[in-house]
Amino acid sequence: MSVFARFSFMYLVFSIVATVVIYGFSFEHLGMIGVLTMDLITYMGAGPWVWWLSPILVYFVLRHPARLGEAAYGFAATIALVCGYTLMKGTIPVLVPYWADDMMAHWDIVLHGGVAPWELSHRLSAYIDTDGAARTYSGFWGAFAFSFPAFLALSDQDQTRKMRFLTLYVLAWIVLGNLIATVFSSVGPIYADRYYGGDTFAPMIASLNDLTFPGTSLDALQNWLWDSLIA
Repeated sequence: MSVFARFSFMYLVFSIVATVVIYGFSFEHLGMIGVLTMDLITYMGAGPWVWWLSPILVYFVLRHPARLGEAAYGFAATIALVCGYTLMKGTIPVLVPYWADDMMAHWDIVLHGGVAPWELSHRLSAYIDTDGAARTYSGFWGAFAFSFPAFLALSDQDQTRKMRFLTLYVLAWIVLGNLIATVFSSVGPIYADRYYGGDTFAPMIASLNDLTFPGTSLDALQNWLWDSLIA
């Protein structure tokens, strides 16, 4: 866990320095970093996922109280990692202007047998509660994404296995979420028409509206990301 923690805090420092170099030093930028950190702490410490995950964590804390310190260390390191990841995520269009949306959309259709993947997923709407799906993303996904290092510290004392899992965890955030996302810089289908113009994804947006997507937590998140993009 100590190796994971050192890397996470170093990546946060690297991200802060990199964004200051890219955007220039300003107290506004440093304030934004502080707000981002506090938002992450608030979400990770009191997000909707905490309610259902708490009994599991309490069980392991009561069973292995000596591991609580390592779990808290892992939790703090996760905040640093995700904060650094988020800062670097915001630099993507500055480092590599968006270019891959058309290619990605074409690959999507090819990989899904000539049909846009959103059409296939939206066919399941008759069997899935849309609000429940939104809560699943922001709740259950958040549990696995943000509590994994702490949960690992509480539940497993095999150092080799923990190191393997934590390495994969870091690679998922940094390699997939930062490096590959930068190489294949794209806004994604939900923003493509608003960013480039046109109506390529208009049927998808209309379908989302029919599925009562507006007003969900995901809709609020996407609007916040769009406001951040055009700011």
